Amino acid sequence: MRRKKFIALLLFLTFFIPSVVYADVTVYVKTALTGGAAGALDSIDGAGLVDGDLAFVFASDVFYTYRLDDDSAASESSPSIIAPDANGGDKRWILQNSYNIDYMPIGRIVQAGTNNVLTYTGDYSLGLTLSGNTSITLPESGTLATTSQLTTDNSTASHYLYKDSDGHIENAALGTGLSDSSGTLNISGLTNAQIPPPKVTVGTSRTVAENAEYVICSGGACSVTPITPAAGVQLCVRNAPGETNAITLVNITDVYYEKTDHSGYQANANYKLVSGGVATDSICIVGVDSTHYAIMNSTGTWSHTAP
Repeated sequence: MRRKKFIALLLFLTFFIPSVVYADVTVYVKTALTGGAAGALDSIDGAGLVDGDLAFVFASDVFYTYRLDDDSAASESSPSIIAPDANGGDKRWILQNSYNIDYMPIGRIVQAGTNNVLTYTGDYSLGLTLSGNTSITLPESGTLATTSQLTTDNSTASHYLYKDSDGHIENAALGTGLSDSSGTLNISGLTNAQIPPPKVTVGTSRTVAENAEYVICSGGACSVTPITPAAGVQLCVRNAPGETNAITLVNITDVYYEKTDHSGYQANANYKLVSGGVATDSICIVGVDSTHYAIMNSTGTWSHTAP
């Protein structure tokens, strides 16, 4: 019983005695930041303050810790910087930290070299909820490891996460395309997979710039320059209905076209493929690697010709 009374007395003194003086600094306890009233931090007369004095303020469910800088001279900006109302001069209370009453610490910050690492402790079910116009910023060199799942709010529209050209993870709408815990993409109700169709070009000349494209030759002799091959790159070329244009797949430096009978690749790189010029001329090629195009199918007569 005596011990409980002693603890209660200490708590009483902590909150109702305005300051506690130690050998080098004074510790102040206040209940407001500004306003000049007796309980406010800015009510402390600057004349008696010395560098390193400490102050604890509990106001509006937030606990603040301050340290006095006697030559700061910074502009007052509550709660970060508080200036004494009387005899303040260059003296400023500098905020060291603040804690909301709703916040429950579940870990600790540990310095590892030049990095500060937040380590969660205990057996907790952890989560981070963002609302409104908020964001999480991670350094590009940072590592997110041993993560069970990373999801986004789908209360109005589902989203997916993707990595942009700068290495950042961003959020974009994708119908209901969310991955479940097994790693399977759930596409139920997904009306638009946002996969663009292959490009289609009609004319007598085309330099291909797409990884998948159809070219329909119309209006005369047709010249098509494929994109530099890579695994999976696709190109199909044919004559327009009723037209008998000669079609040329232009030679590409150091690239081999397959023979139409699938017996191998042409003997020399840099050769072009030329059709016989009949209505049924068509050919589809696919990139095997950076130097070879395989022929998936063809109709009509196609010749390997030196450029």
